[in-house]
Amino acid sequence: MSNAYFNQVRLDPDELSDKESMTRYLKERIPLPEWFGSNLDALADALSEISEETVFELEADTLDAFAQDSYPKKVLHVISAACEENPHLHLYLTDSDHLENND
Repeated sequence: MSNAYFNQVRLDPDELSDKESMTRYLKERIPLPEWFGSNLDALADALSEISEETVFELEADTLDAFAQDSYPKKVLHVISAACEENPHLHLYLTDSDHLENND
């Protein structure tokens, strides 16, 4: 989801389950460069270059899925680290009721 002021990305562990689904899901939601190579190192590099305000929302209900030793956990780690480095990226923990009321 995007609006005129920023990109908004709801982090869904089911959509981040492997390289292919992660690439498709994120490319639909944020402006990743053409050179993006569909792996976690490339994701880290691409996120470091984003200059548009981008909000990643992590639902509290999905924390268990992200806590598993899985690809979604690795993606979340890359996004979290990028948010610390890039002032245009933000990561928020939300509850599902909040998200449903804002859709």
